[in-house]
Amino acid sequence: MIKNRKKPGFTLAEALMTLIILGVIAAMVTPAIITNSRDKGYVAGLKKSQAVLNNAVGLADRRIAPLEMWTWTNNETLFTTYFAPNLNVMTDCKTDDTCFGPAFKTIAGTTSTGANGGYKVILADGSRMAFVSKTASTQAFIYVDVNGHAGPNILGKDVFVFVLSTVASVTTPNSAGVLNVDTAGLYTHGFGKSRNILKTSCESTGESCATLVILDGDKMNY
Repeated sequence: MIKNRKKPGFTLAEALMTLIILGVIAAMVTPAIITNSRDKGYVAGLKKSQAVLNNAVGLADRRIAPLEMWTWTNNETLFTTYFAPNLNVMTDCKTDDTCFGPAFKTIAGTTSTGANGGYKVILADGSRMAFVSKTASTQAFIYVDVNGHAGPNILGKDVFVFVLSTVASVTTPNSAGVLNVDTAGLYTHGFGKSRNILKTSCESTGESCATLVILDGDKMNY
């Protein structure tokens, strides 16, 4: 005769302890998963915006004038002459900050003034761009908020800086500066600089974070 044997099961205390352990593990892991997913979204937005701007510059270079021959006197002439025809603009805010939305912040938590006075637009995909001439006909910064009003509106997170240069800008890689390039073009801020310089800039103003992200294999290691 085969006797039925009762299989040992979990006691209530053991079951509760297991649930508690699983809850602790989930509490530790979930924030990291959320942060990683969010950062991947920001990086995808960065790459998309880079492609959109490169396309706009390429079209203007072929249809209007070679980049080395671009001339502008202010933010508005820069945008309306070379970028407006080649971007899918939904809202032209000009210099209206209320239209443009929340101000940008640095990665250190302070208010960024870099885009102040820039020519501002909102694209059809919801991203925001501010065009700021630094040196007429030579260099301009383009601030891009890849997810628009959604936030956090922080340089180095969802806001990145591109530099348009109509001339070469050769500098020492280990010195602070905007670019180290030998040809005109559209670059991420800090392109050509050493990683140490990029990291210092990224962690203070957030301006060079885009270059650091690309250098680190599309990862936000800061």
